Amino acid sequence: MGKKDIPPYPLRNFFGAAGCRSSLARGLHTVDELLHLVHELGGSMEYTHGVGVKLAPLMAEEHGYGLEIMRRIKLALDPNNVMNPGKMGL
Repeated sequence: MGKKDIPPYPLRNFFGAAGCRSSLARGLHTVDELLHLVHELGGSMEYTHGVGVKLAPLMAEEHGYGLEIMRRIKLALDPNNVMNPGKMGL
């Protein structure tokens, strides 16, 4: 089996290049739909530049219960939530 992920950033940048809010909104919606399809087909998000806040809402879909484990580890290591708060859906 080959690599099964899709990098969303080039598409996000392409749709946002026109500077039109409706074009950007359509582009972001399209990227989200593509990422949901990739998950359904057993693929994953591209992490070249990290998940950050843009892709954080998709972390639960990708990791399932594993996200809860990651959150518990983060809480144990960072109880005051000072290390990258809100990133990666943690």
